[in-house]
Amino acid sequence: MSTPPFEEWAHRAGPGLRRVAGLLCDHPADADDLVQETLVKVYLRWSRISRLERPDGQGVSPGSRP
Repeated sequence: MSTPPFEEWAHRAGPGLRRVAGLLCDHPADADDLVQETLVKVYLRWSRISRLERPDGQGVSPGSRP
């Protein structure tokens, strides 16, 4: 299974990130900022993250280690 390029992954992950950020933040602008900051951090680490079998983390329970 090949990992998609960052742009493709970000496009697919964006709506879910926005939903979660909206639950965490009181204001929509703060949620947008949180999503942007998250995407920047993921982009900076994409060379390492993209080597994971599931870079989106689906199927990983909280607290578990890969």
